[in-house]
Amino acid sequence: MVDFKDRLVSLDVFRGITMACMVLVENPGNWSIYHPFRHARWGMVGPNGLPVHENITPTDLIMPFFLFIVGVSIVFALWDKREKYGFQKQTVIKIIRRTVILFVLGLIFYAYPSILDAILYGGKVSVDALGVLQRIALVYFGSAIIFMKFSPKTIVWISIVTLFAYWACTFIPVPGYPEPMFFRQYFTPGNIPSSFPEWVDAKIIGFANPSGIVSTSTAIVTGLIGVLTGIFLKTEKNQLKIVSRMLMVGILLLIAGYGWSFFFPIIKDLWTSSYTLVAGGYGLIVFAFVYWLVDVRKSRNWTPPFVAYGVNCISVYFVSHIVGSTLYVIKTGSGKDALSVHQWINNNWFETWLSPFNASLAFALITVALWFIPLWFMYRKRIFIKV
Repeated sequence: MVDFKDRLVSLDVFRGITMACMVLVENPGNWSIYHPFRHARWGMVGPNGLPVHENITPTDLIMPFFLFIVGVSIVFALWDKREKYGFQKQTVIKIIRRTVILFVLGLIFYAYPSILDAILYGGKVSVDALGVLQRIALVYFGSAIIFMKFSPKTIVWISIVTLFAYWACTFIPVPGYPEPMFFRQYFTPGNIPSSFPEWVDAKIIGFANPSGIVSTSTAIVTGLIGVLTGIFLKTEKNQLKIVSRMLMVGILLLIAGYGWSFFFPIIKDLWTSSYTLVAGGYGLIVFAFVYWLVDVRKSRNWTPPFVAYGVNCISVYFVSHIVGSTLYVIKTGSGKDALSVHQWINNNWFETWLSPFNASLAFALITVALWFIPLWFMYRKRIFIKV
């Protein structure tokens, strides 16, 4: 098992909870999904012709929680190197190597379903240049380089300037929309990008991407919130002060983010500045609670399952996607009666005795439980696959 003496166990637990939730929301049995388990919809046209944005959901917090954790982990992984050697070439090379590995895994991650479909059914191969793993790679790179190069005070200023610069860029008019708007690309007439971040994505990669180019800058700020938290954890010895400070800053970020949302909507897909602050605030508050429970109160009897998910998180995320995609691509039956293996399992094992919403949730929960089995084995055998 993991040696609790050598690790910040609360961080492993928080990472494990976050990854288990990610597997949960990405593996529904069908698309009848309870509201907390789907992303908030935004940019829909309401009865008055104005855009309508739903309130943020727990699912909208999973990705920023993970990026926050990436930031904290960077500090614990690189602290000694920074303190002893500073901004050293060897460390930068290692950062670049890990970034490239994560990015390539992301390309494989999104290309695999279409490759399998092309092999089996003659479909077209497509590759998404920007996705979850690619965004994690870029956030890791940006956050790690900034941590190695700059002081905490400078990191705070970099974060503030980035958030305001991103807000300012959304006022840049794009062709067809002289006024700044915050629609999804496919909700606008003729699929015309209506905000500058979408317009940049459309020009460079051909479409507005939820893990887009411009919005990666504010996603890096989410990582930097984690970096600043990690620095505080490393330098402050009073655990109760750590908890109280994380709670205080988390609440301030929520106030700032929700206040900003009156002028700049909370939109995950654009990773708006208000969303960055709100997600960072929730991340700090949740992590403060986990830290207090696990590392201050030493309540650890319940933690091993989450630690098992946490120490091999990228492995389970990648492999669960490959398996899940395979179940979606491979068909049973033929013609109009053809169903994916995923649909067949859901229809015959769950929807025969559960409502569509409960069947979808049961499928996802069992997926999380099944992936726990190999993760628990790896955890017991001290098999930790690091990228």
